[in-house]
Amino acid sequence: MSPLLPVMAAAVLMQAGNGLLQALLPLRMQAQGLSAADIGMVASAYGVGFAAGCLAAPRVVRWLGFVRAYAGLAALMAILALALLLAGGNVGWVLLRALTGVGFAGLFTVIEGWIGAGAQDGNRGRILAVYMVTTKLALMAGPLLLDPGGDQPFRLLLLLILLSVLPVAVTRPCQPPSRSTCAGCSGWRRRPWSAASRSAW
Repeated sequence: MSPLLPVMAAAVLMQAGNGLLQALLPLRMQAQGLSAADIGMVASAYGVGFAAGCLAAPRVVRWLGFVRAYAGLAALMAILALALLLAGGNVGWVLLRALTGVGFAGLFTVIEGWIGAGAQDGNRGRILAVYMVTTKLALMAGPLLLDPGGDQPFRLLLLLILLSVLPVAVTRPCQPPSRSTCAGCSGWRRRPWSAASRSAW
């Protein structure tokens, strides 16, 4: 499992940021005077963006590889974290929230595809169990970092996103498959990219 620990550490940091953002945005929109219907529309936009990200991420990873795909998507999320500070009006919130859905879906598709490529048949279940437990705990812990006043939560979100890039940058991943297999990684011999996209939910 040790070669995958940096990837799991990145997932934990990113999921903590996701949890923080999920708690922060409704409060921020309410403070700006958006109605409950508008806030619900923004939440729905996240789901639409997430679905789109799951469909697009496999091609991005095949094109760029795991490390560059993660770094690029993390850069997108860092930009969005700053853009959310400037968000105003229903249209702006819907657009930015949809893009965060694309970004998070892409990031977790990359991570879970990476874990699938690096895990062996004998330890795959244990690795996935550790991954699921730690990331869900991080998701629950994220809102505990929330301080509704001012812009500090957005700066903290940006910090978590950037920190998640560091462990990824020092790993040596197997390259993603051209179609649905990777000859050098036993974990990809029977795992299509579509499965990795579905598991990102």
